[in-house]
Amino acid sequence: MAWGVRSLISTQVVCVDTSYSMAGGREAVAKAVALAACRVAAAQKRSGLVLAFGASDELAEVRCPGVGATAADVDRLLDFLERGFGGGTDVVGPLRRAVAAIERGEEGSSELADADILLVSDGELLDPPADEKTLAALDRLRASRGLRVHGLLVGRSRLDDPATDAFRNAAPDSPMGVLCDDISTFLAAHDDLTLLREASVAAPAPTPTRGGPLYAAR
Repeated sequence: MAWGVRSLISTQVVCVDTSYSMAGGREAVAKAVALAACRVAAAQKRSGLVLAFGASDELAEVRCPGVGATAADVDRLLDFLERGFGGGTDVVGPLRRAVAAIERGEEGSSELADADILLVSDGELLDPPADEKTLAALDRLRASRGLRVHGLLVGRSRLDDPATDAFRNAAPDSPMGVLCDDISTFLAAHDDLTLLREASVAAPAPTPTRGGPLYAAR
């Protein structure tokens, strides 16, 4: 099944990579997706959870403002999205937190019981990306709750050929491919680092020849 933008952001647990390699345009795009996910959750009168992560000891979370949210709730979300870790990348922490939220619900409720997970990252993850216990927990929820882990790739790998639509970090055997049931790449080329790399390998514009028609007439 093809997943569009709205389908991707209607998942209720969004894991946002804020590691060093995401700094700049990539992180801005990832956080825009998280903000859109919260807006969709609010419109559908559902709960949502945003997890920002970096290295193994770097994990922060915020609840999406829901029905009856105040201006302070919205400010808290926006303040959260202005921050990032900027260190290493370890996806185990946010995945374990997402599993716990889905299994137990939040605040004694089951409002996240049918949630999916959206992982927004440049795919620069450890290989393997998670331990067997975490992978088994995801598989358990896939079997019991119909969980799907969606990947949204932001930015190309420095090893990718910018002339093609092949993305190394979205391949089935990539770390992100191991975690995710599907990976969307429609945002992969829209970050400042990718655009800079593509511009640097583009052929330079030809230098105009001095003179022109006025000089040729002489």
